[in-house]
Amino acid sequence: CLCHILLAFPAPLSHKIKKLHALTNPSLPHKNFETETMIYSRMLAPIFVALLAPVLGKTEFRQDITPDIIFGTGNANGFFTRSRKDGVEIGIRGKINRQPDYRDNGDGSYGPFHIGEVWNFDWTVNSDYECSNMSPDCRNIDAFTYELSMDADPTIETDFLVFDPITNCALAPPDHAFGDNSKSGNDGFTVYEKYGAGATCGDYSELLEDYNVLQQSWRFQFFTALFGASMDGWNENQKGIYDISIAAKSGRRVIVKAEIRVIVGDTLPNFPEDKDDCKGGGWEGYEVDIGIGDGVDMQQMFKDEAQCIRFVKTGKVTKDTKDS
Repeated sequence: CLCHILLAFPAPLSHKIKKLHALTNPSLPHKNFETETMIYSRMLAPIFVALLAPVLGKTEFRQDITPDIIFGTGNANGFFTRSRKDGVEIGIRGKINRQPDYRDNGDGSYGPFHIGEVWNFDWTVNSDYECSNMSPDCRNIDAFTYELSMDADPTIETDFLVFDPITNCALAPPDHAFGDNSKSGNDGFTVYEKYGAGATCGDYSELLEDYNVLQQSWRFQFFTALFGASMDGWNENQKGIYDISIAAKSGRRVIVKAEIRVIVGDTLPNFPEDKDDCKGGGWEGYEVDIGIGDGVDMQQMFKDEAQCIRFVKTGKVTKDTKDS
């Protein structure tokens, strides 16, 4: 419900991060989040995922999440980009609203979704997917804080709306689905289904303390409709490339993080794979379409050859900037 989002997250939604990131791989762009790097190249993914596993957990594609999809009705498991570490599991996927149409490219990207199609991103948290159900040793949702990042910029530049979608409760609780490792088949419940329409933030906090599974399905329109400037860079009728991630954190340290890329448009863009692709004016040939509706607006990816080569070598087009 939109009202539950509005009441739960009025303040954190003003916090935005803007950084310039790189895109790589013929099928999928690459992003660096400071020292937290994830490359979804079909050729390089096994290498980089192995290198990053000690930092952000093991990321796998086209996966089921634990225990099952428990939110809503008629929703099926599968096609998640899933990261796991130290018993914590994060999953995220793109899909067409109310349809089992995921357009999962098998590398952490989803799409292309066409202009006029309404797409959602489903996200899930299991704070202890290995725990036996109802064990007193299970770590429940309140063991961590969380960070959701939603990119509003259609180009290689990113404009993130960043907030904790779980532990904040301002005026009324969000309508996340709760459960434990025994749940299955859309068998979760919201705080309102458990405590009634008058459920309070105190009731919601009890669920965070008592359960280890939390799931939700959102779309960007919720945030443009309610918060205006919070997602002012995003236009539902604009083609582009949008990154979404969710992380579990202990203090400032990221425990595990899953990230996807949603591609809106008609085709997947191309990216340089070797520095020779950038030389002799080759850098000028890489573009991304950010046209509105049926229009075409091809934007150049790189400013010059050096930036293109830097992108190939490091996976980014500029030096990292710190989060504000």
